Amino acid sequence: MLQNATLSPQQLTALAALLAGKSVTDAASESVVDRTTVHRWLREDFDFIAAYNGGRQEIKDAAHGRLLGLASAALDVLERALSGGATKTEASLALTLLRGLGFLSGEQPTFGSADPDTLREIAAHNKLLAENQEVARRNHEVLTRMINKPLALTVK
Repeated sequence: MLQNATLSPQQLTALAALLAGKSVTDAASESVVDRTTVHRWLREDFDFIAAYNGGRQEIKDAAHGRLLGLASAALDVLERALSGGATKTEASLALTLLRGLGFLSGEQPTFGSADPDTLREIAAHNKLLAENQEVARRNHEVLTRMINKPLALTVK
């Protein structure tokens, strides 16, 4: 998970701390950098972001695998509940688990890409989109001023 040749030792330390559930401040302290540096990595360093997303995906997949192992037990609880042999709380927990696994309804959450090139492409696209929106906003302002400006008519 944390074998990324493009990340510095400080980044690997921060990444490990973040994936262990520690705060940005704690991750920064462990990697001996300022917390603003870790925030910048999370915002602007596509290799770091990709490694972070990949680590989060691995954790999610491992947890999902463990939860899938409980699906059979949850179904057993529901079977018991139908015959009156399980408590309302047990049945509720079983239903919650099965819903969360997508067996009954809903979708599982997804994380961002673990590919730095894809992240760069998305960022470039988003930047271009923001620039185009800004141009459109300015054009709208100019047109609005032109429309609202009184006409000066000259009679000859």
